[in-house]
Amino acid sequence: MALTNFVIRTNSSGHFKVLGPVRDYPRGPIFRIEDIFPTLGLLTFEWERKYTPFGFIEFVHRYYWLCPLVVAAYILLCRYGYKIMQKKSAFNLRWVIIIWNLALSCFNLLVVVRLLPVFVYIVYNYTLDGFLIIPPIYMYAFGSVGLWACLFVISKYLELIDTLFLILKKKNITLLHWFHHSTVLLYTWDTYYAELPAGFIFILINAFVHTIMYFYYFLATIYQKPLRWNIILMKKNGNCEKNGSSGSNGSNGSSGSNGSNGSNGSNGSSGSSGSNGSSGSSGNSEKNDNPTKQLLSRIARLAFLSLLCGLVD
Repeated sequence: MALTNFVIRTNSSGHFKVLGPVRDYPRGPIFRIEDIFPTLGLLTFEWERKYTPFGFIEFVHRYYWLCPLVVAAYILLCRYGYKIMQKKSAFNLRWVIIIWNLALSCFNLLVVVRLLPVFVYIVYNYTLDGFLIIPPIYMYAFGSVGLWACLFVISKYLELIDTLFLILKKKNITLLHWFHHSTVLLYTWDTYYAELPAGFIFILINAFVHTIMYFYYFLATIYQKPLRWNIILMKKNGNCEKNGSSGSNGSNGSSGSNGSNGSNGSNGSSGSSGSNGSSGSSGNSEKNDNPTKQLLSRIARLAFLSLLCGLVD
């Protein structure tokens, strides 16, 4: 999937150079943000500046089948993983999840810090249209930018551990949860494989959102209750709660993301503010609807929320 070579300006002096896809270019540093802004070089480590992308790019091309295989195994785990815990008690993973959420929040923050200067540079010099024509050598390139883009792709595999935590804690795994993790991993892997410049924007946005999201999970797990600044998407989906204090089953007695209270689960019965806006026995009013209408309604909600997760998150 080689991209056509483009002629673009590579520095402020007005010189032009023909650049192509990273894997087709001679082995040598072509573009590093540290070379354009020497001050940034003082804020990066030497091992970041020396990074070259060819090794990981060749790995992705040689083992492209690895990602679909992992996703298939992941979906099977989501479907049958609960059987592993049927005869076992739920694990107490509170401190493990606290460290996990804080680590992912810090990691995504570093991704934003490293990639944002390149984004600003490209937008300032070429506007947003630059992302449609600029070769990937600018994004999946050398130095700290290429390194953290590579680590971001790898992190999508590690985020599947979120689902493992839910299984070990005997929490429900909703369709939206595994659908989001699967599609984002596939999209990120394929974007890196094809070296699409637009994927750079996705990495930056996704890392920014995950910085806030995992930091919220970190705080919510410490306080063991939802915080006031809960994101609306978290309120709509119990699967987004990874801290166990307000999961889809509401087993800790606090008001879960679906408005359930105590052990009454996600139907919102006896909840003070269920997701359908009803309380008490009226929380089950959805069961009285026509089954076909109810199914179509759920599919519509799933499509909308999947769009939010896939494009924004």
